[in-house]
Amino acid sequence: MTNIGFYTNLNTDSLFEYLFYYLNLSSVMEKSKRKEMEFQLRRTEILCEAEKIFASKGFHDATMAEIADASGFAIGTLYHFFDGKKNLYATMVTEKVEKMYSEIRESVNREEIIINKIKKKNEQKQDDTSLTQI
Repeated sequence: MTNIGFYTNLNTDSLFEYLFYYLNLSSVMEKSKRKEMEFQLRRTEILCEAEKIFASKGFHDATMAEIADASGFAIGTLYHFFDGKKNLYATMVTEKVEKMYSEIRESVNREEIIINKIKKKNEQKQDDTSLTQI
């Protein structure tokens, strides 16, 4: 019998089984986190390259093949992330708008006086040109 914390009645075989199970579970969790991180990195790379291509060529003249080539992925890989060009474009614009409004809210919340908040909000709306490039 072995005494490790709350596992006081484990025999040696049970302890090894528990440790094997725990280490294997930990490994699976790490692998899952790594896969999610890789997924997000690839998705971000695709969105960044898509933004550049849409900005330079426009929606109608841009192709999924160009975006795949620019981001370094096979065209089929893009369809693991997005249903098609419309979905990719809508996702890109939506995330840009959400980011813009999030930054405006953060900036406004940092201001202490209400008139400064209003001025800051108007300044940021006028200064943000990232959406006009798309």
